[in-house]
Amino acid sequence: MNLEFNATDDYKEPRRSLLNLGISGDRGCQKCRLLYEAYIKLYQASEVSADRIIVQLQNSYDGWVRISADYLPNDEGWDDDHFDVYLHYLNKTPPPDWLPLSPHRKPLTCRHDQFGEIIVDWLDECEKNHSLCLSTVKQLPTRVIHVGDFDGKEPSLRISKGAEGRYIALSHCWGEVLIIKTEKSNLLKHQKGIAFDTLPKNFRDAIIVARAIGIEYIWIDSLCILQDDAHDWDVESSKMASIYENAHVVLIASNAADSLGGLWNAEWDDYGQSDGIKEFVYVNDDGSTSQIIAPPLSKRAWTLQEELLASRCVFFTGKELLWKCQTTQKCECMQEDKEFDGDGQRLWDRAKDVNSPKRFGEWRSLMAYYSKRNITYEKDRLPAISGMAQHMQSKGAGEYLAGIWKRDIWESLLWLPRPMFPYYVNDNLKSTYRKRASPYRAPTWSWISLDNNYGEGNTRPRCSGLNDWQEGNYWYLEKTRAKVIDTYCEPAGVDSTGAVKSGYIILQSKCLEAWVMWESRLSQIFCGKVPLNAHWDIDLEIGLKQKVFCILIGDSIREEIKDENIGSRRPVRGLVLRRSKVVAETFERVGLFDGDNMPEKLDLYHMFGAAKEAIVTII
Repeated sequence: MNLEFNATDDYKEPRRSLLNLGISGDRGCQKCRLLYEAYIKLYQASEVSADRIIVQLQNSYDGWVRISADYLPNDEGWDDDHFDVYLHYLNKTPPPDWLPLSPHRKPLTCRHDQFGEIIVDWLDECEKNHSLCLSTVKQLPTRVIHVGDFDGKEPSLRISKGAEGRYIALSHCWGEVLIIKTEKSNLLKHQKGIAFDTLPKNFRDAIIVARAIGIEYIWIDSLCILQDDAHDWDVESSKMASIYENAHVVLIASNAADSLGGLWNAEWDDYGQSDGIKEFVYVNDDGSTSQIIAPPLSKRAWTLQEELLASRCVFFTGKELLWKCQTTQKCECMQEDKEFDGDGQRLWDRAKDVNSPKRFGEWRSLMAYYSKRNITYEKDRLPAISGMAQHMQSKGAGEYLAGIWKRDIWESLLWLPRPMFPYYVNDNLKSTYRKRASPYRAPTWSWISLDNNYGEGNTRPRCSGLNDWQEGNYWYLEKTRAKVIDTYCEPAGVDSTGAVKSGYIILQSKCLEAWVMWESRLSQIFCGKVPLNAHWDIDLEIGLKQKVFCILIGDSIREEIKDENIGSRRPVRGLVLRRSKVVAETFERVGLFDGDNMPEKLDLYHMFGAAKEAIVTII
């Protein structure tokens, strides 16, 4: 089989079956064997027979060679799957003379010994050529770890006292048990020195990288914040925005489930050298860029802002190193830059854009994305996004209220928890609603107020409705009917965008009494004889009937309701409230209501039109 390759921009070899390629390889064609092995190693789990896989060799961008593969039709028709395999030769080995390949960026020898060289190259390019990326020396965090050296000087905790310098920050999963942390009892001991061997692998690896790239300090949360001092934790966690923004580079342990996992693993050292006779095939099975948004780190709540606030990040995945800065994104193996930003990065880029008219909608979408993530202590839900909130405020976002923005208050109040499926234990139906967080976490009008524990079998993310209020969607408000009288949130500590002790909003709008009728439908309440759809936040734990209050927020963008007697109307949207048992003369949010376009509900508009204005305080 002729596999001569002509390196022209539009050159493509004839299409052949994978079966024939393998046969040619068995007959002695080393080139055919290499290409066949590259494909088989990547798609070894494929159930499609080799005679149905049609491959084509063609050049790609900037020195890449691509094996493009499609499936021939079977008795049921065409299979839509299409695969590409990209080829390169190993770094620091002679290039083949039969294909115009570019070198792989990964080193041939034990790779963790050469991480420093790779990262230094990326940093050097970024500092010299990227005007958008932070490159000035900034003030160090309150405490940092001096990384010591390779000659026996142990790491130690340093009090910065306002000094300036370059430092690394580590983003990682703690896991169930943290091996070492700084507390009041060992603060002085850690300042004298921390035995390198006592550190978990995440920390040791990060220090090795810092030493290799010539950075003297590293910031690690569990070592640089007093973990048994609530005041110190409150003060230092409020500085997260500046800590990660000012770090020279953030190391992200993408593949480590806990502090013992390490930045790299054994897979990274499994390289074989070519002796000129035996061909070596290395295949990245799913594209390392997907590892950025893969578990376990991507499921941790704290790491979202750690990544998004950083000027530069190096991701240590299960496959290779990945780089992201404010200007570009790349991985070891790619000759060209490749975008691999996930949903969170795209949403954050648009949310912090002061010129974007939809920046608050992007914030809501980002919070829906964030709410799917796990956190060790639910009380940290607000502190874990405090840095992003501070950044937004610095860009003119205005008053921040326990996860929402006053300038976006109407759509932000209409958040909707994603429905939970009913489930049974010993034939008994369990609650399909969530519980209010205990101890107190946020006012009931904030999505932060709901507990994140779903119960058996319920794993769907909460608050999906945070990103449903976009223009043209069901809940998007065409016209607001309510007024804001006052808003307030009392911080629980020094961080004005962190945990809150209490809060309220005072609204003025039309208000109707309604009754929950459990014998009719769980999802309906009645204003007199007129039904409304109710979307509950929590299980009300009531009997047959309970009075609630429906306060009107506005009209939906959904299609108009037309009636010859009433005229044209749009569905209404609002909050369902009940009287608070905690503070007199106040109310709690328990859900949302809407009046849809069913004809029998048209009287609802007359009822709200005739209702009196009410001023309600919601806590």
